[in-house]
Amino acid sequence: MPNSTEPATNSPMQPVPIGLRIANAMHKLGVYGLPRNYELFYDALTGTNEELNAKFWALGRTPNQEKLDELYKEFYSSKDDSGVVEKAREVLDNHLGDAIDLLKAEQTSMTAYGRVLDKTVNSVQAQDEMSPMVFLRIVEVLASATGSTLKEGRKALTAMVEKTTELDSLKEELAEYKRLVDTDPLTGVWNRRAFDNRLTKIGRSDPGPVALLLIDIDQFKQINDRWGHPFGDAIIRDTAQIVQSKLRKDVFVSRTGGEEFAVILESAEAEMAERISERLVSTIRDYEFSHDGVRLNEGDVTISIGVCLAPPAVSGDDLYSKADQALYQSKRSGRDRVTLFEQMRSNPASTRKDYYLYRA
Repeated sequence: MPNSTEPATNSPMQPVPIGLRIANAMHKLGVYGLPRNYELFYDALTGTNEELNAKFWALGRTPNQEKLDELYKEFYSSKDDSGVVEKAREVLDNHLGDAIDLLKAEQTSMTAYGRVLDKTVNSVQAQDEMSPMVFLRIVEVLASATGSTLKEGRKALTAMVEKTTELDSLKEELAEYKRLVDTDPLTGVWNRRAFDNRLTKIGRSDPGPVALLLIDIDQFKQINDRWGHPFGDAIIRDTAQIVQSKLRKDVFVSRTGGEEFAVILESAEAEMAERISERLVSTIRDYEFSHDGVRLNEGDVTISIGVCLAPPAVSGDDLYSKADQALYQSKRSGRDRVTLFEQMRSNPASTRKDYYLYRA
């Protein structure tokens, strides 16, 4: 596929891609290119949620980030979560209630056993000379009380083990639910929701040197138009797998948009981030993508990467915004390459606000 420094254009007969419409709208309104903002704009522009649509456009032509965040929190932050959490809490409360009842029953049994022992001791102390019959009766009472207590204790222990097993199972179900909620169904990597949460945590803490890599498959619309969306989905899946395979298992990899990915490298300096990014670019370039009997040549699919580090980025939003600018600089410079935001500082023209046009 040809590499061109000029942005892709659409003929008058072709509809403007939704991604470009979103980018254009966000640019005109002066909104940061954050994942959560993109999700809001997508639903507002496609009209998938009438209530969200009405509240979104009610923000006016100059929506500030605080208002956008409030809207996002209202419609997205806890979607599908509250019911599951409440259900889990109810089940947990029931299990704890049963466990408490078991402990109370065991306490009652032990108290009764204590009373039997006290009465037996008092009976022995009251006898100067104990007859064999009295002695046998005391032994029978003690044996009966002890056997009954041991039996109840075993029942309580078995029930507690069962409750513990049920609670462990509930814990596993909750962990699996959280994984599914934060996982992109197409690729199996983390999704935009998980990325947004991780980015927020970076902004609230001091994790040390962190590098954010924003990755975009070049000219993906042309790939879909030529080979079809199933092939496009296969390329997205393979790209995610390739990126994961070139990184440690603990590295955070997410799909943040249609053909967009993000990688968060902790304890990474600029040189390491650039080296890893260059390796990803070359690996994708050399890979022969195939699907349903169709095989592409090496170089038919490429990626562009923008990199920013914190510090010098001062927050999660700042880190994303600067990495996004670096990504578009890679697009403008011919695609199939890596740009570090730090490299752009000596070229003020590269930080122009028209960078959104070059996402192709």
